[in-house]
Amino acid sequence: MICLFHVLEHISEPRSLLNNLLKDNLADNGILVLEVPNFKSLQSKIAGVGWVHLDVPRHINHFTTPQLKNLISNLKDVKLEILKVEYFSSLLGIQGMLNSIFNLFGYRKNIISELKYRRKLTLLLSIFFALPVAFLLEIVASFFLKGGVIRIFCRKSNLDHQTLR
Repeated sequence: MICLFHVLEHISEPRSLLNNLLKDNLADNGILVLEVPNFKSLQSKIAGVGWVHLDVPRHINHFTTPQLKNLISNLKDVKLEILKVEYFSSLLGIQGMLNSIFNLFGYRKNIISELKYRRKLTLLLSIFFALPVAFLLEIVASFFLKGGVIRIFCRKSNLDHQTLR
């Protein structure tokens, strides 16, 4: 099994990375799990340019489900079968939605950084009241395939890729 959680958005050539990594390191019938921020998520729509997962300049790629599926299906040296796609993350999904809600009210800082370095009572109280709303919104968004992340589970086919052409 190979898991790449929040890696592909940082890589300039994600197709090349996947080809090279999976070709020799993922056994036949091995499982690949990819997770990236969902550019078409509800939280990205709410926050707009203030969406926490845009994270420019560290994030140089942004993915939608069709783009990620296309990347997977067009690998040169590896044949992958998509098993399942999920859109809910109890950590990054809810945190991203919370940040997006705060963005609606003009708060432009990263909540996690603020909690880590500058804990203020007003911020803690705001999070306490907004967190249930963020949780419910993220669950509903995930149900409609608009959650904060795209997580795809794939299996490496044991067929020789050359015979598939």
